Formats: sequence, C-alpha cells, structure tokens
Amino acid sequence: MNKPTARLALYLLSPLLFFVLSTGYIIYSLTMNNHRAMAEATSRRHVEKAQQQIASKLDNALKDLTFFSFVHESYEVFTKDINADLKETFMTLCYNRQNYDQIGYINKQGQEIFRINDNNGFPRIVFKEDLQFKGGRSFFTNSIGLKLNELYISPMELNTEGGIIEKPHKPILRLASPVTDPDGITVGIFLIDFLSKPLLDALNDVSEGTKDVIMLLNSDGYWLKGPSPDQEWGFVLDKKNGPSFAKSHAREWDVISKSDHGHFSTDGGLFTFATVDLTQSISKSTKLWGTHTAPLWKIVSWTPPEVLQLLSRRLLKKIVSYSGAILFMATLFVITLAAQRARRASAEALVVKQIESNARFVPREFLGLLDKGELTEIHISDNVQRSMTILFTDIRSYTTISESMDPQILLSFLNSYYGILDPIISRNNGFIDAFIGDAVMALFPGGAKKAILAAIDIRIALRDFHHQSGHDTQTGLNTGFGLHCGEVTLGAVGTNKRMQTTAIGDAVNLAARIEALTKLFGVSLIISSEVCQELPSPSGFKIRSIDLVRVKGKQEVVELFEVFDADPPKILQGKSESLDLFNEAMRLYREGNFQRAIEKLTLCQKICPEDTIPAIYITRCSTMQRLPPGDTWTGISTM
Repeated sequence: MNKPTARLALYLLSPLLFFVLSTGYIIYSLTMNNHRAMAEATSRRHVEKAQQQIASKLDNALKDLTFFSFVHESYEVFTKDINADLKETFMTLCYNRQNYDQIGYINKQGQEIFRINDNNGFPRIVFKEDLQFKGGRSFFTNSIGLKLNELYISPMELNTEGGIIEKPHKPILRLASPVTDPDGITVGIFLIDFLSKPLLDALNDVSEGTKDVIMLLNSDGYWLKGPSPDQEWGFVLDKKNGPSFAKSHAREWDVISKSDHGHFSTDGGLFTFATVDLTQSISKSTKLWGTHTAPLWKIVSWTPPEVLQLLSRRLLKKIVSYSGAILFMATLFVITLAAQRARRASAEALVVKQIESNARFVPREFLGLLDKGELTEIHISDNVQRSMTILFTDIRSYTTISESMDPQILLSFLNSYYGILDPIISRNNGFIDAFIGDAVMALFPGGAKKAILAAIDIRIALRDFHHQSGHDTQTGLNTGFGLHCGEVTLGAVGTNKRMQTTAIGDAVNLAARIEALTKLFGVSLIISSEVCQELPSPSGFKIRSIDLVRVKGKQEVVELFEVFDADPPKILQGKSESLDLFNEAMRLYREGNFQRAIEKLTLCQKICPEDTIPAIYITRCSTMQRLPPGDTWTGISTM
C-alpha cells in the first residue's frame, strides 16, 4: 500500500473508529440508563407491593381489635366472669386467624383478667391462677392512657418468656385498644399479640424472581427484616454493638431517615424506599380517626452494586465483540475503497481544476440561475427570465488615466480595481456578469438593498485605493453607479463553437443609461424609482429625488434618486441639512414655479456649496424663465 492510499485509509478509518466507539459508548450508556430506569421502576413496584402486604396482613387484626373493644361483652369481662359464648368466639377467632399468639384483656391496674394462647395452632384458655401482671410492660403503660377511638401498635420485638428471648425467634406486634364503661371511662385494654413472622415472610415474595433485596427498618435504622437473618434484631440481641443499616450504610440512612420516600444511587447500590406509617393503616382499616400510636418503619428495596456490575460487564463484552467485528470488516472495506479512490484522485483533480477554471469565466451564480450544474451543460438556446437589480459602474476620467499607462500597467491597474469590487459584490449576494473595459455590470438576484449596500461599500473602499506601478502612483478612484430593477433575460449568445453568457433586456440598458447620468449630475450613485420601491425601508439610506426622465422611444417615466451615503462627511452633512429645502425646490420646479425654485436652490447652495445639483437646476429654471414651456410642462426630461 503506497503512502497516499495509506493516508486515505487512515483518514477514512479515523472517523469510522470514532463513530464505532462513540456509538458503542452511547449504546452502553443508553442501555445502562435503561437498566437503571427499569430497576428503579421495579424497585418502586416492590416497595408499593410491600406496603400493601403489610397493610393487608394487619387489616383483619385491626378490625378485630376495634370490634371487640366496642362490643358490650368486653365491658362485662371486667365486671363478671366471661361468658361461654365469648370464650368460644375467641377460641374460634384465634384458631382461624393463625397469626394471633395471644388474645386477652388487662384491667387498668395491669392485671390480666382473660387470655387465650395460640398454643401452636391449638388455642387454649389460660387458667386464672396462670394469668400474669403486665403493669410494668411498655405496651401496657403506652396503651392504658388511650381514649375512645384510639388504638396502639407496639414496636416490633422478639417475644420473651421469663425475661429470656424465645427461640426460635418469635417477632411480635402488640395491638391494643381501650375498653370503656357506658360512661366512656377506661376500665382496661383489649390486647392482641400479633405474630409478625408471616408478615415478614410475605416481604420475601415481593421481590421473587429479581435480584432486589427487600428490607424493613425500624425508626432507628435496625433491620426487622434484612439481607440475612444474622443482621436482624440487632437492637434486641446486642443493644450496644448489634448490626444495623444505619451503621453499615450511614450515608444512605441519612437520606432515607430524612425523607418519606425516594430513590437514589450510591456506590452501595440502588435504593428505593418509602415510609410505613401504621397510624394510616389503622385509620384505613378501622375508620377510627383518633390520635393513634404506632411505629414508623422504612421499606427499602435494595439492588446490590454487583447486579449492575454484572449487567455492565455482559453488555461491555457484547459491545466489544460487535464493535471488533464491525471494525475488522470496515477496515477491509476501507482499504479497498481507499485504493480505488486513490486511482480516481488524479483524474478528479484534473476535473476540479477545469471546473474551477470555468468558474472564473462564468459565475456559478449565473449557472444556478440557468438551473445548470456545470458550464458544459449550457446550450446556445438556454435562457431564462428573472427579475433582479442591475448595477453598472465605471471609472471617472478613465481615458486620461489609461493614456498615461503602458498596457501591462493598465491591466495591473484594472485587476487591482476589480479585486476590490468582486468580494464586496459577492458579500452582498451579487455577482459580476461582465467586465467592459473599465465598466462593470453586476447582477443582484437577492434584492435592491444589497445592491445599494454594495455600491456604497465600493465607493468607500475606493477612497483608499492605491496602485503603485514603477514611479507612478494612482491613489483614490472616483466612480459612478447606476442601479435599476427589472426583468432581464439570462442566457448564452454566440455560436455552437464560440459562446458566452450574458444578461440582456430593457432593464439592463436603462441601468447603463442611469449610470451615465451620474457624470451629468456630478454625483456618485443614482437609482431608479423601481429600485427605491424594492427597498423594505428607504429611510435607511440618504436618498433624494433628482429628476423625472423618459427614455427616448419609451412612454413610461422613471424617477431618479441620488443615494449620497458614500459622500465625504462634509458633503453628506450639507446635503442632509438641506434635504427638506431641496425636496421643496424640486416640487416647485415640477409645478413650474421656477422663481421660487431658484430661491430654494440658492439656499441649498449656501448650505452645501459642494452640492452639484442645485446649480444644474438653477440653470434649468433660468432657461425656463427665458423660454417658458407653456401649459404642457410636467417637469419630465428626456434621456
């Protein structure tokens, strides 16, 4: 492979390599973001389902608690022996619910007066002599002060027997409600010891089939249900050094403990959480809207970092495999393509040079107006009609200048002059159609404003024109510009062997004649009324009407305007100050009031002695006073 081919192959492969790597990165990022979004959505569903499971598991217990605290038989338990029907009801309830460890009544002194034990699914009424004093237990002291319509749920804890934690561990929630006499005075509490293991086990089903871990935390950040059993119940089993989520995930717990719900990501994984407020569960299940007492839990769905890391590794492996195959095939293709393109390069270079050479003789803009791509597509019969602005300009005293120069120096001088015009015309969306000696014809398909701006810019640029030839220096050039808008015909003229492109039409001829009038009036830039009408805002230029003319052989009248923005500052100021006087003088002249017109024009001369037009019209007015034009006077000149 030669060096040009190698460079071309490298040139083609570099963006391809960048594209493949960028695409791989984008696919990786989007896919991982999608996985994270799906993981977040899944985690949110897990948290919602866990909340529903907790509420569902507690629903019957809360309803039972409310019912038996309100029935009149409950009050009678405190005043006389419990009747056989109520005992049977409690036995049946305990047997059917299967998650009530104990059901009973405690008087306001803290003494049990009735209790049924679940007894491993075979409920049994406790003998009176075996009933215990519970007055010192926290669940009693926190619930005995309840008022009517208020319920209490204890923190979840492990059940103890004789001060020793029962094994296997038995998580318990104690649900209590007040029992009142007919006068509403509390006589004791109705208590259900709720076996919480089914509730905790139900949380395992929430994330079944996924890698998420569902955790239940108490208000201090200890696991009630954790990733593994040995992490649970740290606040009971080892109060000082027991494991807790708050200790092992301090940063995450800081976020979770301060918000009701949310989702976030850390180095420790993805965490989605929500607060379980059991007082709301009480209100929804019992329709009691009192001031309830219940713990706050946090349900947390945790996606371990290893899960996402495994997904990331698998995805990267797949992307690298596909990208490598693509790059290998692309390399073979690019090397083949580079060799072919290298063979075509020299031929294409010749074609490009030919096209560039042609473009110097026929503007691309001209080809575009003819709807042609290349010069070779033009035929002698091709022509189109377009409305556009035509600009004519030539150099003042060109004959004098040219006679003082050798032909070679003259060509250099003209090329320097054209070198100023061409970029300004192009910058204003125009193009040069023809060089006619010192004269230039330019076309502006984009509008009259651009054509005027081009003329003003050229006029200003030529003030600093400097051409050095031997010992001779030409500094500054005085030029005239004529602009007209109208329909022109663009096409080719000549023969099939020798042709050139051009623009013809009355509009072109009139633009040339207007340019010639700049010498007569001694001004640099004259535009027709058609150009003026094409301007979106004529007030954006310094413009004044200087004549009404009729072209020989034509009927229509053309109003001519001078644009004097490019005049030297002193003349520009003088013409601006006398503009209202000048316009009034022109109106009087066209009305045939020649004496008044002379008076106004004389004042204009005093304001701006360098202004050439007042003197011209004073001469015209004086002539009309000597040879009155009669009633047919219209103020129109013939051009």
